[in-house]
Amino acid sequence: MNLVRKAITSLGGIFLAALLITALAPKAAHGIAAALVQVANTSANPVPTVSADANFPFEALLCGDCSSRPSSFSVPSVTTTGVPVKRLVIEDVNAQCQFPPTPTPTPAPGLIVLALPFSADSTNTSEDEPNMFPAFNLTVGAGGAYGHAIVRMYADPLAQVALAVVSGPGCGVLLTGHLETK
Repeated sequence: MNLVRKAITSLGGIFLAALLITALAPKAAHGIAAALVQVANTSANPVPTVSADANFPFEALLCGDCSSRPSSFSVPSVTTTGVPVKRLVIEDVNAQCQFPPTPTPTPAPGLIVLALPFSADSTNTSEDEPNMFPAFNLTVGAGGAYGHAIVRMYADPLAQVALAVVSGPGCGVLLTGHLETK
């Protein structure tokens, strides 16, 4: 009987030790890992940070042959909070053109072309061609043309961005992105 009691006591002790190790091991591992990782923000080794106000959302709606919407805009030089703008980053282009019931000749059905000045950081040095003309094909369907493109285009403050060619009257183009301030 003593032998059975000693065996059960020994097994119980081993089981209790295993439970304690299981309960405490993850905390010990986290403590050791946290001690090994240290981030120091010194002048020799700065930690990069971006303030919350470094980028401001931006969108512009352009319309070809519309009386209610402009067909161009000037890139702002300051944000709505007065922070100077470094550049505009256009990230998304959405276009929708409605064709009239009786088709009229259009410059290029299913095509949108923007006139966008080269950025100051561009490698373009030609004064003969100060603008780039990115073109976007649209899918022509019943009654209109539609298109979407994810892009990365830059424009300096006060640069003029305009629709150069549109598929027809009533073409709306939505440009979205952000204004960089740092």
